[in-house]
Amino acid sequence: MKRKGLLIILLLIFSISSYHFFIDKIFAETKTGLPKIISMGTLAPGTASHAWSSGLAELVTNNTPMKLLLESYPGHAVGLSLLSKGNVDLVGGPSPEMYWAFHGDYGYKEPTRGKGYKGLRILFLDAVYTVGLVTGFDTGIKTTRELKGKRIALTSPVILSAYLSVQASVANGGWTEKDVIYVPVGSATEGKKLNVEKKVDASSHPLGAADVEEISAARGGARFISLDPSPEAVKRARQFHPAIPQLIKKGTATGIVEDTWLNTFRNAVTCWETFPEEAAYAILEVLWNNIEKYKNVHVLLRRVSRERLATNEALIPFHNGAVKFYKDKGIWNAELENMQKAFLEGKR
Repeated sequence: MKRKGLLIILLLIFSISSYHFFIDKIFAETKTGLPKIISMGTLAPGTASHAWSSGLAELVTNNTPMKLLLESYPGHAVGLSLLSKGNVDLVGGPSPEMYWAFHGDYGYKEPTRGKGYKGLRILFLDAVYTVGLVTGFDTGIKTTRELKGKRIALTSPVILSAYLSVQASVANGGWTEKDVIYVPVGSATEGKKLNVEKKVDASSHPLGAADVEEISAARGGARFISLDPSPEAVKRARQFHPAIPQLIKKGTATGIVEDTWLNTFRNAVTCWETFPEEAAYAILEVLWNNIEKYKNVHVLLRRVSRERLATNEALIPFHNGAVKFYKDKGIWNAELENMQKAFLEGKR
């Protein structure tokens, strides 16, 4: 009887120990502060945005306790609205788009009542967009100063950055909407189609896009229309779009038939200010350790480096978890600190 009682006691001790072992294991996982599932809003499959979002999702899912799921939407404004309501955790998109959303400008004025999404924060900058108006050799157009009276494909305002980028190029040449003929299109692909059919004189495309190859084949060659890099012209363009003109050397890609000035800006992966700092840090740690793999996801990511994940090309504040990470890695400098302070104080 005594042996039976001792056995029962030992079994109880074992059961209690096992219980505490599993409880401790569960709490050890939650103590990390990492959510089990996070979501990211992105454009539809087939877009560049979806391609690199998929690459990030794979890295995060395979290298952290978190699973990153993607949710597609028709435009960045939809994704940012969902982000502000806590329905998604991350959103990727052009930095200028984040700037307009943060300040409540253009398409973000009405949904934010002009106040902007002040909780929007950057985790990192990745892709480099280089974009411009593309024409065929047969038009003879070489610079934005020659756009007067020309038919130009104007992308839908749903894709706000592309929509305003076209108008910025027109303004760069010294023209207004009254001086050109805008032809509304739903996407860059639709603009390309009209360009190929010679129904427009120019349409907007990123450097290296397949659309440019098709325009070139249909029109005896393609040419990116060069911006005017003068301070006055840049100032006119910046009333529409905060992109930075950059000189692209002859022969860099199809359509660059001579040294050409084109607009450049970065893509930003953003979250809300309340996103867990531990999760932000973990995402950046994975990206930092797998940067070469990430760069190979898409051609527009080829110029990404660890040092360029946080630069003065940012147009809104960085997330606190990101700031901590970049400080730990030694790339957060006085310039970034001053920039961050100016953003948060509403001075930039």
